[in-house]
This record gives sequence, structure tokens and C-alpha cells, in this order.
Amino acid sequence: MRGIYCEAFHREQAQRRTIATARQTDPRTQPPRYKMFLLTWLAIYPLITGIYLLFGNLLSGLPLLLRTLLLTGVLVYLMTYLVMPKLTKIFHKWLFKP
Repeated sequence: MRGIYCEAFHREQAQRRTIATARQTDPRTQPPRYKMFLLTWLAIYPLITGIYLLFGNLLSGLPLLLRTLLLTGVLVYLMTYLVMPKLTKIFHKWLFKP
């Protein structure tokens, strides 16, 4: 019984080393943080401005906690599913440029 667990442990350790080595030798898989910061800011600023322009009167009547809950929920949804995928496609060359 002990041999089976030991063998499985060593197999898992070897697999982890292989994955770690592959990560080190792969070309960049993520863009630099400052580029993601700029792209996120480029997306969030117009979204917040647009939301306040369209729904500012409705939001101003709500308590602060509810207002920020709604605003952040809509913003995170838009950023995750609509805006950032499109922006990363548009700016792909710049994001991954060395």
C-alpha cells in the first residue's frame, strides 16, 4: 500500500516540475502589468462616465452603498464579458510587444 502512494507522489512531483519548466521556457503568456493597467483605465473611465451620464439622476437618489453596489456590478460585468475581450483583441500587438 505504501509503495502505491509513494509512486503517485513522485509522479505528481515530476509533473509539477515539468509544468514549472514549461512556464519558464514559454514565451510571454501575459502582458506587462502597466499595459493592463492602462488598458483597464482606458475602459473604465468612459464606462463610469457613461453610466453616470445615463443613470446619474436615478443613482443619486439611492443610498451610497446601494449605488456603489449597482455601479460596480454593472461595471465588472461589462468589463469582463464585453469591453476587455474586445480591447485585448484590438490592442493585442501592443500588449504582447516586447
